[in-house]
Amino acid sequence: MFNILQNWFVRLTKGKVRSLISAIMRSINIFCLLAFFVCCLVLLNQRVEAQHADQVSLEKQIKNVIAKVAPASVFLADYDPKLNILTGTTFSGVVVTSDGVILTAAHVCHPDKNYIVIFNNGRRAVAKGYGRIQSLDLAIMKITEPGDYPFAPIGWSSSLEVDEPCLSIAYPESLNRESMHTAPQKFKTPAVRLGYIAETAVGGGKRLRTTCLMEPGDSGGPVFDLHGRVIGVHSSIQSSLDDNFEVPVDYFRKYWKSLNIAQDYRMIPDAEIIPPDPLLSGRPKTLAINQLESSFTALKSELSDYSVNIVSIINGKPGQILGTAVSPDGLAQMKEVKRRGFVITKNSMLGDSIKVQLPDGNFFAGKVITRDKKNDLALIQIDARLKKCIRLSAASTDSVGTDMLGTLLLSAKPGKTGIVSVLGGREFELRYTYATAYLGAQAENKSGGLLLTIVMPEGPADHILKLGDEILTVDNVKVTTEEAYLKQIHIHAPGDTLMVTGIRDKEPFSYHILLGKRPDDQPDHVALHFTGGRSERFDGFMDMFIHDGRIKPAECGGPLFDIHGNFIGINMARFSRTTTIGTSARGIQIFIRSALPFILNTAI
Repeated sequence: MFNILQNWFVRLTKGKVRSLISAIMRSINIFCLLAFFVCCLVLLNQRVEAQHADQVSLEKQIKNVIAKVAPASVFLADYDPKLNILTGTTFSGVVVTSDGVILTAAHVCHPDKNYIVIFNNGRRAVAKGYGRIQSLDLAIMKITEPGDYPFAPIGWSSSLEVDEPCLSIAYPESLNRESMHTAPQKFKTPAVRLGYIAETAVGGGKRLRTTCLMEPGDSGGPVFDLHGRVIGVHSSIQSSLDDNFEVPVDYFRKYWKSLNIAQDYRMIPDAEIIPPDPLLSGRPKTLAINQLESSFTALKSELSDYSVNIVSIINGKPGQILGTAVSPDGLAQMKEVKRRGFVITKNSMLGDSIKVQLPDGNFFAGKVITRDKKNDLALIQIDARLKKCIRLSAASTDSVGTDMLGTLLLSAKPGKTGIVSVLGGREFELRYTYATAYLGAQAENKSGGLLLTIVMPEGPADHILKLGDEILTVDNVKVTTEEAYLKQIHIHAPGDTLMVTGIRDKEPFSYHILLGKRPDDQPDHVALHFTGGRSERFDGFMDMFIHDGRIKPAECGGPLFDIHGNFIGINMARFSRTTTIGTSARGIQIFIRSALPFILNTAI
């Protein structure tokens, strides 16, 4: 319309008047165009702010539910009270009454059998198995000692809707495996996972399907709605990460009287009438879980440039890993290194001939400044300044505590992409229990020394070490405990050679042994076969925390942020089907400080 008016006035006027009017019309056009863009920016900003508000609201709901129900989510195991040891399967459950009734799965619970119950604060109790219905995979047990126990209310699975958010709190075996070899009073590690209801009536209504990740040890663990009510218990999985099947909690309601009798039901007993869900109508609104990823679009765009691609040659083959652009500002003599760029990544996936690809697509040669094999960290220098760097001096030095459980996280990736997850566990040390470096010889403290009690046939130590050998040093480091012995082995990778010294029949010995790769205990279990698989090095980390992000091994090394853009840490390893490990910002700060002399030496 403005162009039509302008042309009309041009025909009616000449000379200066025409020029003046043309200039006015051009100004009006430019003003309108600017106004249009300003309106678009305002609307876009409002949309981003609305999405952020939804995220904040969802995160608050998740944290409230965790605080409410985590005390009722329990670790369970076969138990020998006389020897005070765990004797078999470890699994999960949820207390649903103040006097200690526990819901769990039938395939891990038997009538009249005793089980240890460990709460998330370390409190212990003994429970007895009551009724179970194998065809539906549901069972209950009861704590034998009278008391007032934390519990979570039972919900209604019949009122669930597809895409409705849900979360689970259970005790995966991969994080609690050492419990089989230690006294049961040791703290157990629960893991929080966020998901949604994918199907409400699988197998004729006998199962729910959710996206809350599950693995061995989680069986019997609870799934909650965002009102903090139990809506199902973990039952089984298939190969897809989205195929996690739960026993609908309504079945516990239907057969409640029968389950309170210690009986193994071969036939399904008579059902009871279930009252309607009092919250069926008027539920508070929350961010639809299928909109969660899209709500992070703006944050992905803002934060992805802190993540870079790294390519290198590992054992003669090209390998790829992500890295996190960092700035060692706030440290002494920063001016000497300000013209260079620094990237932190996962050491065990970093080889030779390193190239770092920046967000603009350009590649720069990378030089390793220092490596920390113990914590699997490496610092790379490139001769180019990075436009976006994590200011480690401004990052939080607080540990990742229980109060942070349920925090929504973004694993930023190059190309304006990323993976959304939820913080699943407090910060702790993951011991060298599962590392792939494998000697095949187990040592225990006996008779005043560290003696070999197992030498695995056809393992790396077979025909070299013998039962009863006293171990003195590993790689010239004195070892007097089983933990020290394991640490010295597991800082290595398969293919490394280590030296073991000791005493056999009162005579000293010294051997160099080539380490192998640890065999999987259950190589055919479906939980070990998921997209990307787990990392080669996935344990032995300090200052670490867990989240449920579906990170592939080649996506480790990249940064993790909360929904406010605060740096939380970096992804270090895909640990299992359910768990990714992150090293906290505090751990990264410690590493950078230890690397400062190496940084300054390269500037000379």
